[in-house]
Amino acid sequence: MANKHSVAKRIASLYGGTYDRSTGGPDIRTEKVQIWVVNATSVSDASKQLRGRRGPVYFAATDDADVPAVAELTRGKTVGLMNSDGRILIASTRTNWGSGRRKASA
Repeated sequence: MANKHSVAKRIASLYGGTYDRSTGGPDIRTEKVQIWVVNATSVSDASKQLRGRRGPVYFAATDDADVPAVAELTRGKTVGLMNSDGRILIASTRTNWGSGRRKASA
């Protein structure tokens, strides 16, 4: 079983992103996606951090044995799923990064 940090470093390198060990946001950020590295027990906490996020978001399972449990918890949601090697198993359906600004009310 790989640990979160080694999985995150590997995926960040693969996608050309940066790995941030701090809490409160995605573990990996790239120009196009945000990725949280999770296991079967931490995925529910990570799900709460997705509220209000724009653009494609993914959970990457720390261990391939966790993939079925993480997939079940993300069923019907817009979150994508990766295995511990960074291979996309379920694509994120979030497509709009947006400008970060809200339209003024008429």
